[in-house]
Amino acid sequence: MKTKHRPFSLYRKPLGGGRFRYARFRDYTQKRYNTDRALGVSAGGMKERRAEAEKAANDLLPSVTNRPQGMGFIKYLRDFRQPDGRYFREKELSRGKPLTAGYSKASPDLIRLHIEPYPPFKTLALSALTPAVIRDFMAWEAERGVSCDRISRALQVMRAAVRYALDSGDISTDPMRKVRQAYHKAKEKGVLTPQEADRLLTCPSAEQKARYRLAALPGLLGGMRLGEARGLHWEDIDMEAGTLSIRHNWQNMDGLKGPKYGSYRTVPFLPPLSQFIRAVWEKEGCPACGLVFKGQNRGKPCGVTFFRNALMAELDGIGISLEEQKRRNLTFHGLRHSFVSLARLSGINDFQIQGLAGHKCASMMDRCSHPGQVVSPRERGVTERYFGNLLKKN
Repeated sequence: MKTKHRPFSLYRKPLGGGRFRYARFRDYTQKRYNTDRALGVSAGGMKERRAEAEKAANDLLPSVTNRPQGMGFIKYLRDFRQPDGRYFREKELSRGKPLTAGYSKASPDLIRLHIEPYPPFKTLALSALTPAVIRDFMAWEAERGVSCDRISRALQVMRAAVRYALDSGDISTDPMRKVRQAYHKAKEKGVLTPQEADRLLTCPSAEQKARYRLAALPGLLGGMRLGEARGLHWEDIDMEAGTLSIRHNWQNMDGLKGPKYGSYRTVPFLPPLSQFIRAVWEKEGCPACGLVFKGQNRGKPCGVTFFRNALMAELDGIGISLEEQKRRNLTFHGLRHSFVSLARLSGINDFQIQGLAGHKCASMMDRCSHPGQVVSPRERGVTERYFGNLLKKN
């Protein structure tokens, strides 16, 4: 018959000329007694004041068993990622704003779908985590067919929690220190060539397709992010000045908020974009305010799928088939990369491009530039026709 171990054992210890009761608490995840606590109860004999010592130990039991180093690794991860937990509160204080709802949801999903199912983690204490266990987890994930990118994201969730425990003094060593991220080579975003951009901007379009065209052009002519296009309001558009004010960003989890990295900016729009803005504006009844890309759900913009489908249809209309779009990795965010690459080719300086695209730093702008895809000097005249005019407007 299996014997159930007591949660603690009592012992006596000399201290300051006297003898006092102590308790050693059991860590069930490591199957041993490893946490000692003073009970503040004097001990003169084996049975003297034992009942008082047991009561003090039972009072300490919840706080001891819930200490991070004795806590199960999975439970620690779950608690660490609670939106009302200590980590999130500290992040809000240091950042001056809360972490996004998307970030709050992504981590628990990674824990539930990838970290929790790994059998050794089910009984492992935070303090027992080792580099070898983590590497075995990575191999186990790979054998299940999980992508390197997803494995790296799961590791990042673990890494943030472990580092926080280390900084808080809850553990003494960092088991993640010698663990490298899973190798992942991101596929380069495809960008439009100058001729393709020219065809996209000049090919005729039926009026009923004006909204589709408008959904694609802000990314190409203004470097707008998808969330910024979804959050665009009519009051952000100055028809007389020919500018778009980037002041909003719509994310499904958070709703309407400010642009990423606080990149508020004003972007000049050129005749091709103006034409379709006016067509959609008139079709909508010349609204003075509200979302430009208003969806079927009241108060919400069109979904991400609308913008993706609009781009695919427009590219297909200028001779770039769906198969070629997939092969070249031409995406909505890729229009932002096209903007940076073509604007550089047209001669706009990097400082201006960074400001127009709302990049946080020059290195981020460099990652959006793909000169190898737009290198022909004879095509520069095409880009100057549109992007070069930004020099005059900005």
